[in-house]
Amino acid sequence: MAGKKWYQTFMRRHPEISLRQPEPTSLARAQAFNKEAVYRYLDLLEKIIDENGLVGSHIYNMDETGVSTVQKKCQKVFGQKGTHQIGSLSSGERGTNTTVVCCASANGNYVLYHPRGYSNGSVCPQN
Repeated sequence: MAGKKWYQTFMRRHPEISLRQPEPTSLARAQAFNKEAVYRYLDLLEKIIDENGLVGSHIYNMDETGVSTVQKKCQKVFGQKGTHQIGSLSSGERGTNTTVVCCASANGNYVLYHPRGYSNGSVCPQN
């Protein structure tokens, strides 16, 4: 097994990589993200924007995140420095998730949803 000194000299020889914590990625998500699917999506998006005369204030980006009741960290891996995300495959079903959803437009309007209620352009109520 490689020791601490080996690791340190290896990292000095390869300054372009760093030790990172990968983010879990389901197998289905990894298989669905490919060049053809992305191009198909972007072509359809462009068509819809052109046909409907949409502007930035009418286009919202939606993102959701889930907080699991069961957390399990992945082992660290080596990856290219500057890479924002490194994935690792994981099971899609674990514990209970609480989901938070945020929608925002280019002009700054937003809607935030969480299990306690909605918020339109302000901080969520604490009820």
